[in-house]
Amino acid sequence: MDTQSWFRRIVLIAASNPRRLIFLLITKVKSLFITRKSSVNKILKGGSTFRFDFDLDPEIKSMYVGAYEIEVVENMNRILQKGDTFIDVGANIGYLSAIALGLVGKNGQVHSFEPVHQYFSKLKNITTLNPEFNFIVNQCALGESEGDIKIAVTNLHNIGWNTIVPGFMGNDFIKEVQTAPIRRLDNYIKERK
Repeated sequence: MDTQSWFRRIVLIAASNPRRLIFLLITKVKSLFITRKSSVNKILKGGSTFRFDFDLDPEIKSMYVGAYEIEVVENMNRILQKGDTFIDVGANIGYLSAIALGLVGKNGQVHSFEPVHQYFSKLKNITTLNPEFNFIVNQCALGESEGDIKIAVTNLHNIGWNTIVPGFMGNDFIKEVQTAPIRRLDNYIKERK
């Protein structure tokens, strides 16, 4: 996130919820003091476990201290209940999927979709860390038709900035182009009932 976007976000948060701003600032400062250079497992709310690989992306520290996608996580906490089904499209390394696992519990289900090979392997590791939960991982993209699709994977330290939109990412920012299957979500839901 660039400085201007960060500043705009702070102004919006301060205007709408000053307590959230204080929380965000404190957790961001905490993330600066994380000195781990490798990875660590942490039990999240609800009992699911997630592996934080700090070398993967600078935002992993924000995830670790609870300052990543605060609004999304708050809404997940408010909406998801034990026994629910959660679908995570473009799950990346699965941080939000792991949070959802704890919220829906052992009787709920989380279905996650990630087409990028190296992030899918991280996502798949969540099943190993949480064998008692119903976590279904799918190495594919979702779209309006079935088949295969090309996905550009960034060379930047932003593991979430990958795209299937041709020309969206400049060639200077592309590390590689992968081919992944693409499925329709409505077909997947029908198959899984």
